[in-house]
Amino acid sequence: MATCFRQRWEIPSEFLLKARSLKEKLLKSAFPPVLLHGDLHHGNILRHGNRWVAIDPKGIIGDPIFDITTFLYNPLPDFLNSSDPKDLLSQRIHKFANALKIEETPIKEWVFVKAMLSLCWVLEDNLEVKPYLNYLEILS
Repeated sequence: MATCFRQRWEIPSEFLLKARSLKEKLLKSAFPPVLLHGDLHHGNILRHGNRWVAIDPKGIIGDPIFDITTFLYNPLPDFLNSSDPKDLLSQRIHKFANALKIEETPIKEWVFVKAMLSLCWVLEDNLEVKPYLNYLEILS
């Protein structure tokens, strides 16, 4: 994450500055680090008989909130094409905060950081950045 946020990208500077600031803040105030899946999203959770199984873990260490961020916008095209993505995001954040008994603010902040990290990956791979820029705009 650190390398991504230090690079100079052809994106609005306010996104990068906000992500850098939030990352520093969150890493200082994060929950005790735990082992995370690292790529936990709808496509990596499968039903196996009577239970759910997470597949394709990346195995990273971090704040447990980081692992839920992808759920809030995945799959991105469907999320962006919903009638009111901002309201949908707000509802999802509220549900996770209630279920996990945590404040909404750190979820919102980690979501922005993860969205910026995803944008960096897309930039590195020369993929379409517009959906991620649209998502960051919704988060701003």
